[in-house]
Amino acid sequence: MIHHVAMFTFSEPQTPEHIAFITKTLNDMRATMPYVKSYVCGLDAGLAGNNDYVVIASFDNEDDWNAYHHDDLHNRIRAEVFAPIVKERNVIQVRS
Repeated sequence: MIHHVAMFTFSEPQTPEHIAFITKTLNDMRATMPYVKSYVCGLDAGLAGNNDYVVIASFDNEDDWNAYHHDDLHNRIRAEVFAPIVKERNVIQVRS
């Protein structure tokens, strides 16, 4: 399995309505991607983190991750939804 973790720090606080929009947009996107085995996204729980928002997606293999990474809708969401509000993005993929 490949687990993709993307953590975001926003350039300024986001309203609850905008967070709900981001989360719905991502979950709607995920629904179009049968190669994504599991998908979790949302605000930091506030326990010990230093990022604002996270996306965790799991894939059976590298080909499935590549399909996600290069997906047109995924890239449009990155450019139109995240790029204008993100100060910092950290990404890692891990195998299990």
